[in-house]
Amino acid sequence: MIIPTKYENIKENPLILGYHVIALLKENPLSFLEIHHKLFQFKKIELGYENLLDTLTFLYLSEIIEIDNNIISLKNDFQ
Repeated sequence: MIIPTKYENIKENPLILGYHVIALLKENPLSFLEIHHKLFQFKKIELGYENLLDTLTFLYLSEIIEIDNNIISLKNDFQ
């Protein structure tokens, strides 16, 4: 679910994770595992691959990111 509820950890919400992913992708395009590693290393966010995949799916369907050869980047018109 995208809208936060009082029963979930706010750090694992797709909207919050989407903010962090966009901030990482503004620097340079990354792969799925690089994004997962950087979120853990710099933001101290421990999350499963499913949560990150849900977030990336949300960003992709919102036409914020694009995926080419397993490299995830921001769309040109979004930057």
